[in-house]
Amino acid sequence: MFTVISESEADTVRFGEKIAAKLKKGDIIALTGDLGTGKTAFVKGLARGLGVAEYVTSPTFTLVQSYKGRDVSLHHFDVYRISDEEEMFEIGFNEYLYENDICVIEWADLIKNLIPPRAIWIHFERTEDGADKRRITVRGLKANDYTCFGYVGTGSVGGSGKGWLPYGRNNHQERKNPFAESYSDDPPVA
Repeated sequence: MFTVISESEADTVRFGEKIAAKLKKGDIIALTGDLGTGKTAFVKGLARGLGVAEYVTSPTFTLVQSYKGRDVSLHHFDVYRISDEEEMFEIGFNEYLYENDICVIEWADLIKNLIPPRAIWIHFERTEDGADKRRITVRGLKANDYTCFGYVGTGSVGGSGKGWLPYGRNNHQERKNPFAESYSDDPPVA
C-alpha cells in the first residue's frame, strides 16, 4: 500500500497516466471515494495513458463505456446507481473482467463481493488543507515498482514545482504515513 498527494485535478489526471503505463492486460482497478474526489479525473488520465483518443466521461447512466486504446481496451464502469449486485450480471460484468482488457470500476465498494481478489484498489479523499488537494491511497501495487515515482523529493509533476508525491517523502524529509497502522487486506471504503 502507498499513498500519494495530488495538488490538483491535472495532477490526478497525470497520476492516472503514470499508472496506466505500468498496467498489464487483464488488470482490474477498483476506485472508491466520495463524489468529486477525483475518480473520473484519474480514469481520464488512465485512458490517455492507454492511448484512448476519445473523450472520457463517467458512464453513470449507462453503467459501462468501452474505449479502444493502443494495445488494449479500457472498460470504464460507474456503479453508483446500482441497487443490487445482480444488476451487474445483466450487463455481462463477469465477461468484461476476464477479457484480458483493463477494467476500471468507480464506486467499486458498492459491488465489492464481485471484485476479484487480484484487483488494484485506489481510494480518493479530500485532504483537510485544501479544496483541490487529494489523498490517493493505492493497494495492490508497490510504489517501488513504479518509475512514475521519480518525482519524489521535488514534488514536481510536469515541472510546476507542485504536484503529487508519495506520502511521507517531501524534500527528502520523512513524515509518518498515517495509514501504516490501519492497513488491512479489506478494500478501502469511504
